[in-house]
Amino acid sequence: MSWLVILFVLASLPWLLVVAPRTEPVRFAAIILAIGTVLGPNFFSINGPVQLSLDRILLAGLVMLMAIRVLRFGDRIESLSRLDVVVVLFAVWSLANCAVYGLTKGDPPAIARWLFTVAVPVVIYFSVRIRPTTGDSPEKRTDSESRDDNFQRSVQWAITILITLCVYLALTSVFEQRGWRGLVFPRFINDPEHWEFFGRGRGPLLNPIGNGMVITLGLCACIVRFFSSGRVGKIGYGSLAVIMLAGAMCTMTRSVWMGAFLAAGLLCFSRVPMRLRIVTIVAGAVLIGAMFAGLKDHLLAFKRDESLSAAQTKESVELRPLLALVAYEMFKDRPITGHGFGQYRQKAKPYHTIRSYDMPLEKVRPYVQHNLFLSYLTDLGLVGLCLHLFVLVGIFCLAWGLKSTGKDDTASHAVGMLMVGWLAAYFVNGMFHDLSIITTMTSYLMFLVGLTVTSHQVQAVGTAEASAGVNRRAAQTVADGKVAGPSVGLA
Repeated sequence: MSWLVILFVLASLPWLLVVAPRTEPVRFAAIILAIGTVLGPNFFSINGPVQLSLDRILLAGLVMLMAIRVLRFGDRIESLSRLDVVVVLFAVWSLANCAVYGLTKGDPPAIARWLFTVAVPVVIYFSVRIRPTTGDSPEKRTDSESRDDNFQRSVQWAITILITLCVYLALTSVFEQRGWRGLVFPRFINDPEHWEFFGRGRGPLLNPIGNGMVITLGLCACIVRFFSSGRVGKIGYGSLAVIMLAGAMCTMTRSVWMGAFLAAGLLCFSRVPMRLRIVTIVAGAVLIGAMFAGLKDHLLAFKRDESLSAAQTKESVELRPLLALVAYEMFKDRPITGHGFGQYRQKAKPYHTIRSYDMPLEKVRPYVQHNLFLSYLTDLGLVGLCLHLFVLVGIFCLAWGLKSTGKDDTASHAVGMLMVGWLAAYFVNGMFHDLSIITTMTSYLMFLVGLTVTSHQVQAVGTAEASAGVNRRAAQTVADGKVAGPSVGLA
């Protein structure tokens, strides 16, 4: 297998040298995410020391593309932001944590999990951050304007790819949940040997949470396009949004439902008049209260997996407080550095025998941690959790600023809305599931984070250049007035 990889790299280099100047990393990264979602390791893989799949082979091409653009064409990160530093610190901290507690320990090995859930997302992040350099000459400024236009077009192109992908995922989710197996593609989704989540809209990721999260991102993209389109476009994107809501519902996952409705509500809420906002809040509170009063038992206990009963569905809710207690006890023993990245299953075993709470903690022995933030806390300690929270809070502030400024049809505004909406869904789902073990989730997050940081810098540069242009015109006007003044007096 290693020889195949070497031959592939050697054969790819001449082509990369040709296509590198014409290839936008934003588009390449979006294609990798789409292929990794649909045609990932479950569709095709080459097993070896590191499992290879189509998206991972393309990722190697992305790395080589970045290297060529940096070394040959002088592409750089225009200005390092605090988030760039924090992303690198998180990757370094988690790798050092792996090295200290055991690179090969855990199931899967900690280093393998680090490669696919930390290193790959970081590569995708910096592929979006690296852009052509500029100078101070008029020619370079023209190149800068063209470069920013290319970035704006690449963002819109990536959003189109995302919507197309999510329409497919939503329809597949509906087909799965309704039992229309003949319409499901790829066929491995129908394989009952992959019994977990069978009968729900788990999609090609074979995970309804991950599938629902990607569909929610597509829902946010449809809402963005809805507000920036004309009448016909609103009808089209509104219809696609309904399809994606149906796909999210067919995942049969409560956190996905809450995340999708919260994301959609948050993006639409700011676009309606204040009176309608108040009516919406009151109506929503009444509706939620009525649902929980009349449908509480049904929401907590309903059959969703073919291999699980309604009673087992209800039990999944009851087990989460037990998992939180285990995480609390683990945190008390190693609050700063955690118990080791990817080591939860092994390191949590002694804590299941604690009797001081008079609760059956041994019932959660087979389970991983069902909370993203508690997972980072137990694995990486307060250091790792704080780094991750810094990224989330920092990017929310940047995204909210992009969402609140600019026109509806600009890429920066679209990226801001996407990031705000998906962060809402990410937080809701992260409270009930460990999203870090779903490999594509962190990649999607870092792709959006990279787009948001770059869009913020592009907007800041555009604002500064516009302000400088106004100042130059004002100075020129004053200078012209001073020159014209004496001649009028002499006349």
